[in-house]
Amino acid sequence: MILREYLSEGQWAALLAAKGGTKIYIPKNPGADHPLAQIIGLEALTELAFYCPGSHNLPLFRYSFERLKIRDKILQLGDSGRGLSSIAQELGVSYRTVYRIIRQRR
Repeated sequence: MILREYLSEGQWAALLAAKGGTKIYIPKNPGADHPLAQIIGLEALTELAFYCPGSHNLPLFRYSFERLKIRDKILQLGDSGRGLSSIAQELGVSYRTVYRIIRQRR
């Protein structure tokens, strides 16, 4: 998917977690108050608006390969001794998601 090329792993995961399985519209001139800017950040949304404005169908998060990559990254960072909040912030996922994934492994 073309949108994926312009987002970090954390931004892509956050977008799919919030809007996966739906159709989104990326305006040509988004503002800071746009709902997608709240999810992926205004800078990333502005880049998407420049390169791929318009409507896009997003895959379901739960079926996305990216979800597995995020899970693996969470476990890798957890094994290295990083704190749960730090991991969540870096990957753009919730603290609860990080806690749940690390807890399931133990």
